[in-house]
Amino acid sequence: MAKCKSCGTDIIWIKTKNGKSMPCDVQKVKYWENPLSTGRVVTQGGRVVPCDFHGAELIVAGEGYIPHWSTCPDATRYRALQLIDCPYCGHEIKGDLILQEHQGKYSYLCPGCLYRRGDWSATIEDARKAWNETKP
Repeated sequence: MAKCKSCGTDIIWIKTKNGKSMPCDVQKVKYWENPLSTGRVVTQGGRVVPCDFHGAELIVAGEGYIPHWSTCPDATRYRALQLIDCPYCGHEIKGDLILQEHQGKYSYLCPGCLYRRGDWSATIEDARKAWNETKP
């Protein structure tokens, strides 16, 4: 059985309908389909379903697996590994200075010129610390 490289939890890989492999928690869960829900489950057949995890037993949609990125304690660490160049000074922004928002948009703080984009609440001290960490 595979293990998450970050937290060490047992995971399984399920190939989704669009051909990508998704890491999922090993334990199957019951789910109730709900197109308005933020919960997700992956069926054995690879269908990713928006769902709720509680409901009336008589209307259970099925059983599936919870994507591991929604339960891994280190998931945000991997989402923050992207790199962005500051549009003003060109400094490379990475790691904890990038926050992923809804629909692939980002908020960030440039440690070079202190430019802020989006809903970012870091302090100047955070930027100075990050700047010192990026120096060779």
